[in-house]
Amino acid sequence: MATHGRSFWILDDISPLRQMSPETRASETKPQGIRLFKPATAIRIRANVNNDTPLPPEEPAGQNPPTGAILYYSLNAIANSELTLEVFDGNGRLIRHLSSHEREALPQLDQVPFTSYWFRPPAPPSSEAGLHRVNWDLRYAAPPVKPRGFSMATAYGQNTPAEPEGRLCCRGHIRSN
Repeated sequence: MATHGRSFWILDDISPLRQMSPETRASETKPQGIRLFKPATAIRIRANVNNDTPLPPEEPAGQNPPTGAILYYSLNAIANSELTLEVFDGNGRLIRHLSSHEREALPQLDQVPFTSYWFRPPAPPSSEAGLHRVNWDLRYAAPPVKPRGFSMATAYGQNTPAEPEGRLCCRGHIRSN
């Protein structure tokens, strides 16, 4: 869709729309109805490795879609308890656990060389009613080390991840609770 040649909009992923039908909508109206949509094929993209000073916000730059797998789910009512999404490998071993109760903490800004707008941690899965999406970065959980560092290889508008990050994984199966 374009607007007078000055800009254009792209709808990146319509996989949930393609999977909706009267039958699936009927199942979602049951009490505690939850539907996990089959995700579109995710492509692993390596992060920016430019170790120069990050670009300032006034530098014109396009915005890419989120990297990793975009997971869509629908809730017909507010979840009364913790909502979790778990990703498993082909052998049934847990790769990643995402929880509505876990929010990534912002770093102490007096201890990092960036301003606050460089930190945009991903939102946890929502337990509110409606259609939601969660971005999984195709990584295992980060190792529990302190203190964590931050790379200057980042781009404005994206989160500056804490290092070390979890190792990359390749294939997974998604289950919701």
